[in-house]
Amino acid sequence: MIINRLLQKKREKEEERRAEERKMKVWKQRKTLRSSAVFGSKIPFVSEDAIQIKEFIDGGSFGRVHRGSYQGTPVAVKKMPVGEYPSKSLELIIPLYLSHPHIVRMIAVCRKEHEILIASEYIHGANLEQILHTQCLKLNEEDKTFVALEIGMAVEYIHGRNIIHQDIKPANILVSERSKTAYLTDWGLANMKDSLAQFGISASGSFCGPRVAGTPLYMSPEVLLHDKRCTAMSDMWSLGLTYLEMFTGTLPWTLNNPFAVTGVLLKQEPPHALAILQPHLTEIVEPLVKYEPQSRMNATALVTRLKSKVNLVKKYGYEW
Repeated sequence: MIINRLLQKKREKEEERRAEERKMKVWKQRKTLRSSAVFGSKIPFVSEDAIQIKEFIDGGSFGRVHRGSYQGTPVAVKKMPVGEYPSKSLELIIPLYLSHPHIVRMIAVCRKEHEILIASEYIHGANLEQILHTQCLKLNEEDKTFVALEIGMAVEYIHGRNIIHQDIKPANILVSERSKTAYLTDWGLANMKDSLAQFGISASGSFCGPRVAGTPLYMSPEVLLHDKRCTAMSDMWSLGLTYLEMFTGTLPWTLNNPFAVTGVLLKQEPPHALAILQPHLTEIVEPLVKYEPQSRMNATALVTRLKSKVNLVKKYGYEW
């Protein structure tokens, strides 16, 4: 009898705990929705039938992407389960405040019963990871230097607006097939904490993006090892490893598995692919992969250095 009473009390306490967790989850969602309401009227929501979905392009943990159309214009359509909004609302909000020739534009958003469709500018080409490791698009060194410059300019732009991407890597860079123009994409892990004050919004919660985020192979040592908040300098480390992979055609680290990266970071080993990087490219990559964040080159200095290495008139028709 005593055992039954104890078990009953245990079940009651467990049910109380679960009820409290459910209440807290609802409260957090409502808080996030109140914050995102500041932006809600600006999100380009369209009717359910406005975005047409065609063939599947790519997919993974980030979601499924299809080719599609909106008002006769080709678009890339990303599907987001309704349950992931508002926890991933930044993926809709951040693009509203970005207008740059090397950042993929969000065009329209459609809310359906079970999913949200995000239609973005369609780039006919491939992501840099596919290009480097499947050779689906040929890039010579000059092409790669322009890719470095264009993504560097995109990063300089977002950092100037206190936005941290937090997941810069080859898979999040698109390169068009014809012009070989580069575009930064995917704001699912981005953080705009320092930009929110101007809107009177609290900088806490998932609305601001995760404090620590990224893909381990490209994450900076201070973030991956020491759980420090991502900063602009964390982005620069990730950008440096991306450049290193692009210019060498090999992964930045020689590892048995991606999670072994913590071991080499603890030893403060330089990225392994630096050993095969062409000497004239070291002044671009090496200053980005310093273990001390304050020692890394910032995006503005990087862009200045890259401009000195390319013929701007040949690519763009003018110099600036």
